[in-house]
Amino acid sequence: MRGVDMEIVSKKDLDLRNAKKLKVGSFESNLYVKDEYLYKMFKMLVFYRYGIERLRDKEIKVNILSDVEIPEIIKPSRIVKPRKIIEGLEMPYIKNTTNLYSFFEYSRDISEYLKVVSKTSKVLKTIHDDPRDIVVCDMNFDNIMFDSEYNIYFCDSDSYSVSGIPSTSIGKSLDIYCKNRSLSPKSADIRYDNFQMFINFLQILFAKYIEHITTEEYERLCDEVSSLRNMRKYFYKTLKSVTVPEVPYLHELIDDADFDSVISYQMPKLYCKSKGIVDHIN
Repeated sequence: MRGVDMEIVSKKDLDLRNAKKLKVGSFESNLYVKDEYLYKMFKMLVFYRYGIERLRDKEIKVNILSDVEIPEIIKPSRIVKPRKIIEGLEMPYIKNTTNLYSFFEYSRDISEYLKVVSKTSKVLKTIHDDPRDIVVCDMNFDNIMFDSEYNIYFCDSDSYSVSGIPSTSIGKSLDIYCKNRSLSPKSADIRYDNFQMFINFLQILFAKYIEHITTEEYERLCDEVSSLRNMRKYFYKTLKSVTVPEVPYLHELIDDADFDSVISYQMPKLYCKSKGIVDHIN
């Protein structure tokens, strides 16, 4: 599936000199906001060093994704391409959103967390069911946003694996889990997406890396949250497995009855903003 070639805009016409540069970014890109748009500008020296073909793959993938009718995916609207190589992407800027990593800065209610995670999981299932064979790959909760009405937005779509075109991205939690087991997940796989979502969900809830969650603290919270009882065998399997275990979609395990309960969240001492949870691994 090729998709439709997207409109191209030159870097000179954009004139991002007065645009607001966001503090968030990555090893390979910077983010800017101008008017109603977000601009993801690639650090070209990084790609010249590690492989310019990755940028060519990104252009092909975003063209394919332009035909995808999944409103929760934030898709680029134009390609920034001053010469032969893509240098950036223009996409809608979604205001007043929070990333899932920071959920408990937004609300202390576990039942609300379960609602938004369940909805996110259903979106992930829709993405996986698309005939273009989409795999998110980097299921970092920083890349999933929600607004006050719990509308879900999946970001960084240029990093997805699409129609067999690979991705070099991998979520940090999965990367650490695999390195601890001397595994090298090189190919995109929807089971990796599901597993990343599962361990990220628990890591945010307990504010520590998955293998630092004790069985005692897990069981204590099971008394209050029936959804965790549904996940119990997958939690224990994750701790004991020497491979990446298969887990169901979270919305298949989350109990809707938990939505009607007000389950107060006591902020753990180890909790800190955004990616800081993983940063506490020793």
